[in-house]
This record gives sequence, structure tokens and C-alpha cells, in this order.
Amino acid sequence: MDFEVFKTITNQIAGFAYTVLLHFQGEPMMNPQIFSFIAYATSKKIVTEMATNATLINKGNAALLVKSGLKKIVVSVDSANFNTTGQYRKGERSGAVAEGIAAIINAKKEIGSTYPIVVLELLMFKNNVSEISTFRNNAKTIGADVIRLKTVQVVSDENVPLLVPLGTKYSRYKLGSDGSVSLKANSSASCSAPWFKLSVTHDGWIVPCCFDKNAQYILGSLRFASVKEIWKSEHYNRFRMNVLTRRNSMPVCSDCPYGRMPLDYKV
Repeated sequence: MDFEVFKTITNQIAGFAYTVLLHFQGEPMMNPQIFSFIAYATSKKIVTEMATNATLINKGNAALLVKSGLKKIVVSVDSANFNTTGQYRKGERSGAVAEGIAAIINAKKEIGSTYPIVVLELLMFKNNVSEISTFRNNAKTIGADVIRLKTVQVVSDENVPLLVPLGTKYSRYKLGSDGSVSLKANSSASCSAPWFKLSVTHDGWIVPCCFDKNAQYILGSLRFASVKEIWKSEHYNRFRMNVLTRRNSMPVCSDCPYGRMPLDYKV
């Protein structure tokens, strides 16, 4: 995202937005201006959070993250051993995650800051359910503030039995007697997201939430209207009504677990 686009958004939401999550479907540390993003939102009294794989964090930029005012950083791993790349996260340099986590924790100590809160979460796959105790101990040792386990979303149904720990609470899915895959959740549960949050793509399109990964539900564009105008538009309100009345028939919303079941567990 271009910094000017971010400033436009931030200026428009300052005064009523509480938190900005500086991630969507990409890696925020790949944006060379991410520190300016955080500092600018902080200057507008907005809480900033960021989810990262930590492989691009080092001693130098960790200090910049702390000094910019970042309040929370979430690092997801797929192995209890932070020095290994895990079975599913391909292409990472061995040890990069551990080095990145340590860098941000050490930067906090050196600068004397309580923030950002460091959240370490283990993505729960079939092959690491037995590693929960080891993960908790390693996360404590490295100095995490919050330690949790997170269920995973699998794009292809045929991969669910291969990847997901079915039969445990750490799975979003269940298998039917015919082998079909479905969410093991309350299908009639409501969703509150359209009334208190929205997501913005890198080029200024507004979508209802982060679960709309491919921007299927375009609710407006910052090229043509302000955030407030889009938020209060008839088009947005029609979407909210559809969520209330026919959530299960909307492709993205029908597969979304939000509001239907726990997605993570603190340990």
C-alpha cells in the first residue's frame, strides 16, 4: 500500500477508529514504509497491531518497530521449535523465525518499552498436536507475552483429512458420513463484523473483513468516496442486511467461522 493511501484512510478514520491491523493477506514487513505507517497511525491516537512471520525482523528494524509505537505483534509458527521451518511454511531460512522473535523482544528490553505485546501462536496441524507442551515452554523461554494455539483454514476440502487434527477442539472442520467437509460450528450464529470493522486492500478497495481474501464483496473504493460515505452507504447496509438474513447462502460468509466457534486458545 502506498503511504499516501494509508494517510488518507487514517485521516478519515481518526477520531472513531480504535485499532488498525496492519496486515491482510501479505507480509507487512515487506513494505519499506511500514514504520511510517505505524508512527502515523500512532500520532492519530490509533492502536496498531501487526501479524508477521517474523523472518524479516532483525535487530535494526525491530528497534524501529518499537520506537514507531506498535502496540501488538502476532507471530504464527507451525512448529514448536522456532529454529525449524516446519512442514508447511516453505522457503524460510532455518532459524529466521527464532531470530526475528528474539530481536523484537530484545529491542523492547533495550528501549525499555512494554510494547509491542508479543503474541506467539502455534497453527494447529495434524502433525504438531503432540508439540503443545513443548511450544508453550519454548514460547515462555523466549519471552512471549501471550501464548496461544490457533485453528487453521484449509482452502481445499480434500486436504482437510491430511492436514487438520480432526476430532480435537483444534479443528474448525468435521467430516460427514459421506466424507464431506463442513465447519463444526453453529450454522445459524450471527456475525457482528459488518457493524464494527472493515478491511482495505492495498489499492483502496473496501471489503467487509479479512475473510474476504479475494475481494468478492466490494463495498466501495477510496478513489470515489470517503470511508464514512462508504460505511453509511445504501450498498453497505444492504450487505449488512444480507448477513443478517442469508449468511449461509453467501459464498464467503457461509464458510467463515467468525462468531460461530473459537478460533484460538490461550495456553
